[in-house]
Amino acid sequence: MTASTLGGLIRGSGLGLSLVLQLFLAWQLSAPDYGTVAVGLSLSTICSILATLGLDTAGSRDVARSGSEPGFAAQWWRQAQGHLLRRVGIPLVAYVLVALVLTRLADAVDFWALAIFGLTVPGLALLRLLEGVARGSRLTVHASAWTTMVLPLTWGSLLALTSIALPDLSPGLVGGLRLLAVAGIALVAQLLVSRSLGAASPRSASDDEPLIRTPTGLLALAVLSTGSAQIDTLIASATLGPEHAGSYALAARLTGGVAVILFGVNLVAAPALAAAHSDGTIFEAANQVRQLLRRAVPAAAMLAGITGAAIATIFPRLGADYTSPPAMLAFLLVAQVLSVAYGPVGTALTMTFDEWSAVRALCAALGIQCVLSVVAAGLWGPSGVALGTLAGVASWNGMMQRRVQARLGVRLRYGG
Repeated sequence: MTASTLGGLIRGSGLGLSLVLQLFLAWQLSAPDYGTVAVGLSLSTICSILATLGLDTAGSRDVARSGSEPGFAAQWWRQAQGHLLRRVGIPLVAYVLVALVLTRLADAVDFWALAIFGLTVPGLALLRLLEGVARGSRLTVHASAWTTMVLPLTWGSLLALTSIALPDLSPGLVGGLRLLAVAGIALVAQLLVSRSLGAASPRSASDDEPLIRTPTGLLALAVLSTGSAQIDTLIASATLGPEHAGSYALAARLTGGVAVILFGVNLVAAPALAAAHSDGTIFEAANQVRQLLRRAVPAAAMLAGITGAAIATIFPRLGADYTSPPAMLAFLLVAQVLSVAYGPVGTALTMTFDEWSAVRALCAALGIQCVLSVVAAGLWGPSGVALGTLAGVASWNGMMQRRVQARLGVRLRYGG
């Protein structure tokens, strides 16, 4: 089994485990309480990306380029930790400010429950840095497992054990258990990865010779791409209240399972496009991607249909306060299939060192998504938020596809 195949299996299994965990939470919590948990998860995810300063992606690049230079990865990891500790206060302040705004807009949102989720931001950021340096060091299991498999497994186990002992779970208790899981896993992962990396390089150990810089483009791209995937839950909470936000967030997370198809495409496309950019075989790589999409898009459409039917069956069993309007499901599922059909356009730009084009496209698309979601939410409720999400996905992928075609001279989309 190749390293990429192993990584894909770990991430795919972790995604399935996360979906099961979301259903368990929805079963244990009312829709308003689940809405508070969903907001905490979304906001802590965005702020943890901001806390990494883009160094998780930079670590993959820098450490991989260092080759077999003794101690480089260990020294890079040491300096990255210091970088994170010096700057983690900024995303924490941002988290508190946004949480306060959401609490004022939606009275039913529990600020103190959100504050507990905010304490997970440093641990999540540390895990992302660990995965980045592990990818560059070819530590496949470490690079794939911590946030995608071990974290939901540990958190889910704690939730299951607690639900046996206590009749009711609250958002604050759910956040506390997640904090315990994140802190414990971050500590164990740090020890294991540091041992695997070995000792730091004596040549690079001086503070006068920094190995890392904050990669502004990668940081902006990471924050914007994660924000675009999570902002719809925050908008739903601010405009519709946590009850509708809970239903919407659960539907968005379950329909997000279709993204496993796009992840598989990116897993194959990323190394192919990076190599093609350096040796001038971009047309051959683009043809390989299009052939892959011929199988991936029908698979995504089939998975979307199964997911929609499953959500329509499951939601009524969770309680009367969980609703799944057909239009909302349709918009969310079409957005997922559309992302697969456009192909790995974001990966193509980052692998060819044109991440700023992706940043500009994301800024424009995120603006379209936010404005349309807020306006449409007042007219059509959760379905309006989903419509804004679909518009953001379509505009972002469309602009990126045009940039890929202009810069690389190829089309990567399905049927291109």
